[in-house]
Amino acid sequence: MCGIVGLASRAGQVAVADILEMSHRVRHRGPDDEGYLAVSSGLQRVVELAGADSQVLLPRIEQLADAAQLILGHRRLAVLDLSTAGHQPMATPSRDRWIVYNGEAYNYRALRAELQAAGYKFTSQTDTEVVLAAYDHWGVSCVDHLDGMWSFVVYDHRDRSLFGARDRVGVKPMYYAVNGQSFSFASEIKALLDIGPTGRALHTEAVFDLLVFGGLTSSQEDLFEGVLELLPGHAFRLDLRTWRLDVWRHYRPPDVGASEPYRADRARQLAEQTRVLLTESVRQRMRADVPLGSCLSGGIDSSTIACLGALMLRGNETFGSLREHRLFTASYLEPEADERRWAGLVAEHVGASWHQVYPQPRELLDDLEDLAFCQDLPFMAPSQYSQYRVMRLAREHGMTVLLDGQGGDELFTGYSIFYEVFLYDLLTHWDLSGFVREWCGLVNAPIGRGEATVALAKQIRRRIAPSGLVRAHRRRRTGVMGVLATDFWRRHRDRWELLGERDFRSLNEMLLELFTRQKLGHLMRYEDRNSMRFSIESRTPLADDRELSEFTLSVPAVYKIHNGWSKALLRAAMHGVVPNQILTRRDKKGFATPARRWLDELWPELRPMVEREVREFVEPAALRAGLWLSLSRFGQRGVEMMWRLISFAAWRRAFRV
Repeated sequence: MCGIVGLASRAGQVAVADILEMSHRVRHRGPDDEGYLAVSSGLQRVVELAGADSQVLLPRIEQLADAAQLILGHRRLAVLDLSTAGHQPMATPSRDRWIVYNGEAYNYRALRAELQAAGYKFTSQTDTEVVLAAYDHWGVSCVDHLDGMWSFVVYDHRDRSLFGARDRVGVKPMYYAVNGQSFSFASEIKALLDIGPTGRALHTEAVFDLLVFGGLTSSQEDLFEGVLELLPGHAFRLDLRTWRLDVWRHYRPPDVGASEPYRADRARQLAEQTRVLLTESVRQRMRADVPLGSCLSGGIDSSTIACLGALMLRGNETFGSLREHRLFTASYLEPEADERRWAGLVAEHVGASWHQVYPQPRELLDDLEDLAFCQDLPFMAPSQYSQYRVMRLAREHGMTVLLDGQGGDELFTGYSIFYEVFLYDLLTHWDLSGFVREWCGLVNAPIGRGEATVALAKQIRRRIAPSGLVRAHRRRRTGVMGVLATDFWRRHRDRWELLGERDFRSLNEMLLELFTRQKLGHLMRYEDRNSMRFSIESRTPLADDRELSEFTLSVPAVYKIHNGWSKALLRAAMHGVVPNQILTRRDKKGFATPARRWLDELWPELRPMVEREVREFVEPAALRAGLWLSLSRFGQRGVEMMWRLISFAAWRRAFRV
């Protein structure tokens, strides 16, 4: 896991000071080593250089005499093969292709064997060398052969080009900025600001999306004008001679599973297949040459990972120097956020060393600006602070790699909103017996029949009511948005119409949308930034395993929610591995925090900063009345909007926007 940066100038005038500043801003992603590659003399001369943290003996980058047209930078967090053989930028033996790489290709051993059979020789035990050889062998289609999480850029000296790619679901980040004279890329947005073509001007459409939808949309555009995100499953190629930039989607997920009636024998078969795939996914992600542990919330997803990992260790499987699977939990005394009972049960079941942290509101106040800065974008809810504190705790206990359960909700149906689409799906396919079974089974669901009735009625109304009535109803339900400035709302309300609630024809279609385009991408950013803030590589077995995700998305919906149980497929697959008390949990918390109580306690101190930073986007009347007073009548939706405004304000202050 690492940080990568690069800067190209069409005029051949890359400033060493700029690339050093970019590299410094992502040092937390890789404090173990620092390397550079400069291409100069009209793209004819390639020079390896070192920085202050470099572990190899090379000329210092400050000594670069030529005016460079391109400089690549790399910050290494050593995880596999801790020797200097893993130094980057790394070259092919012919020294005409170079890579800066961030991530883990978990199938690198199989790829290495395949490439060795094709004649390639390897001098390290890193996956970086395998990925570079894959590019050398397959060209830009190398990404079709990789499984895991990655973000990398290859400089190809043969055709004077840059090729960059990002993994299928966006676990690892990449941002870039381009104009007619300059191109820059980096692992984090902060590395691009005030360098090359980018400044700090706000992109107001993105601000609208953040405040209204709670996150950026699937657009490439970022919160800063001129900063673009290379979207998950996408790649680019920049011809450094013609300055032509091509961006394309390299991965398209397969069609989702069709509807079918439930069959018990089929359910058992699918559960067994899921168990095999889950086990292999966790096994691959436990390979490391550094200390490794797991985040544990007490929910099914994190418990699955903790229990499978412990099962492998008890079976005497070898994972580098790993002998103990250590677990890390954010705990609270408040009942609405407390999962200590469940997490403790799992820790006892696997016999692991269990470490807890108890975040407090005053601590959040102290850490607020650092949290906002490390996230690059507003973090939207205090639950991200729970994750931030878990990562800090793990680092304090010497961890370099953590496994986490992100992706399980999007892959296996962990949210209440899935029920309304699922029930409507059964009705539209005239599966009346299935509908009756699931209606009766709602006693096992995280929602009751009253809530399900309202949700189902909403689905029916949206499909049979005239579009004008549907939009009017939506507007009545968005009263919480009334705090936004009228002009701001009017300028962007077309985005609300365009990007708001979407109709899904099936549960699997909804899962695919959240897994590949919406919800999971936001969670991956939180995961990446919180872990890398403390120089930890976070691995997500439920998110970035291609075989597991494609198989699960192909499974018909009746096996994912069954008899009212959410995550029915995962529960069945983990029977006998995860304690039954966990598998039969009906509630869902998921990094919960006592958000309302914290808001009540912190608002007097937060109010001046928040109202100062958000006033151009908020109605003056709401400011005069007090934002919290204006929003408190909306219940939970008001609490959520308040935290969006708080995080946005903290972000503006942290980034001086």
